[in-house]
Amino acid sequence: MRAFDRTRQIKDLEQARVALTERNNAMAKTLKARETALARADEKISALTERNGHLEADVQVSRTNIEKRVEDLNSALQRERMERAVVEGALEAARKDNSRLQSEVGALRSTLRRGAPLEDMHPPQHAEAETDADVVDQDEEKPAKAKAKQPS
Repeated sequence: MRAFDRTRQIKDLEQARVALTERNNAMAKTLKARETALARADEKISALTERNGHLEADVQVSRTNIEKRVEDLNSALQRERMERAVVEGALEAARKDNSRLQSEVGALRSTLRRGAPLEDMHPPQHAEAETDADVVDQDEEKPAKAKAKQPS
């Protein structure tokens, strides 16, 4: 019986060896597949890391460009505000001058309606409208008017 037990034992061991070999082959195949998947994942991580670096650099460039653009627009806005203030000041001065001239025209028309000669009329002088140049011009006009009134 010993030979029979021994043959049976050998047969069982051979079946176990075949089963273990098949299991070993399946596990080796699974290991190889996982190693391949890991290698692909590492490559993908490297590619995505590189892409992320490029995107971050692009974002930084865009941020710098946007900040420069905002700075330029703020400067332009400040210049335009200053220009507007100057223009509004000039407009206000022109309106005041126009108002003064309208008053003078009204006074002259009133004088003409009353029949008074224009030479007797002195247009009203406003302190803000009178400059040193106006005073010089008026001083030069007086002798010229006096000469024109003298009979030859």
